[in-house]
Amino acid sequence: HWPILVFLRYMQDGEPSLPMRLGALLASLSLAYLSWRFVETPFRKLTLLRSGRSVAFFAALCSLGVVLIGTAIYRSDGVPYRYPREVVAILSTMRERGPRHDVPENDVTANKLPHFGALSENPKILIWGDSHAMCMAPALDAICLKRHIGGVFATHNGTLPLIGFSNSRDWSAPRSFNDSVLKYIIKKDIRIVVLAGYWSRDADRKEFSQCYRDTIEHLLKAGCFVVVVQDNPQQKLTPAKAIVRYMKLERDLSELGISLEDHRQCQAAANVILNS
Repeated sequence: HWPILVFLRYMQDGEPSLPMRLGALLASLSLAYLSWRFVETPFRKLTLLRSGRSVAFFAALCSLGVVLIGTAIYRSDGVPYRYPREVVAILSTMRERGPRHDVPENDVTANKLPHFGALSENPKILIWGDSHAMCMAPALDAICLKRHIGGVFATHNGTLPLIGFSNSRDWSAPRSFNDSVLKYIIKKDIRIVVLAGYWSRDADRKEFSQCYRDTIEHLLKAGCFVVVVQDNPQQKLTPAKAIVRYMKLERDLSELGISLEDHRQCQAAANVILNS
């Protein structure tokens, strides 16, 4: 019965209706009878595979078949032809991964920040922030390459670009990480600093506002042009789950993400501080 229940919930958006559950029950009983009649009973009576050697051979053969079929499905990314052509096209773009630079503090102090854009001993732009800042890398890399400008990453997962701020995740960099980044900016005479992060996660903490203002003040005193990027919308579903749940079920594509109103409401507390 489990395969039927699992696939029913997988294909149904929401709780299955009573007729569907009754149908699943009937299908389970039918499969149970067929399994008992044609699989369990012959094995119990030993009308098939009478010797232990033949049972072992048959089991090994079945196992090999499962491994081969599973490998083929895995290598073909889960039998992509089960989706419409436009869904396969979207899924193919999801294999693309932008650069993720979890920069250790030692690399900051040693002047070994990862580069983007044009290679240069004197980078002009610095991206500072957490994984949300990393997501901007492909776009800025393309722009800077076109304009022959060099830049560097000062990014670390779970670490907002705020001086004196203690980030709330176990994988965050220590508070001294941001101090080291500021020293790097001053030392290397960085002209443009782009600040980006998961602002809404910690905007309600009492020290957030003051640390943000302190950071901006330090950067302005260093002669930097500061760009603060508001956060991207927090989606309800991952792209893969959205495609399965909506596109395959022919739901309205407008239901894939959140509305502009919901996004603004979610980011309101953080944006008030960022715009101050």
